[in-house]
Amino acid sequence: MTVLSPELKPLPPQVVAQVSATAPGLGPENMSPVIGPLFDRLFDDLTSAGVTPGEEALAMYEELDPDTDGAGARAYAAFPVPAATVSALGYTVTEVPGTDLAVTWVHHGVMATIGDVWEALFGWIEANGYTPVGMCREVYLVSEPLPQEEWVTELQQPVVRA
Repeated sequence: MTVLSPELKPLPPQVVAQVSATAPGLGPENMSPVIGPLFDRLFDDLTSAGVTPGEEALAMYEELDPDTDGAGARAYAAFPVPAATVSALGYTVTEVPGTDLAVTWVHHGVMATIGDVWEALFGWIEANGYTPVGMCREVYLVSEPLPQEEWVTELQQPVVRA
């Protein structure tokens, strides 16, 4: 089930530990096989280093220029960590910048249907006079170990007025 109710709001900066990998392109069919293993690896690397990751995982996606980068997209898996956390082998600690304005949309349910919500979100952005800027994000408010039918994911796209 998906709740179709966009919200405009600022996003605060956030210190995260992250890992990344390339994918053939955007969309759940390309990202799902990449992002899941990234989260597993990051969680294992953090706990091995004695770092307790924050509960709300964050995924970020950016389209790449295949001519320059040799791939269609880059996926980032991240967990919030204390600001004093040091980068270690396997992950980098960085700050995800805040943004003054983002369109957010909450998706309830399995990841197989999240692409429909992204399409609706980008349609709403265009229809309401905004332009996407920066990487899109997914914040997993409710996720593992629950079954995907119970997941709650906030989709976030920073925007500016067109």
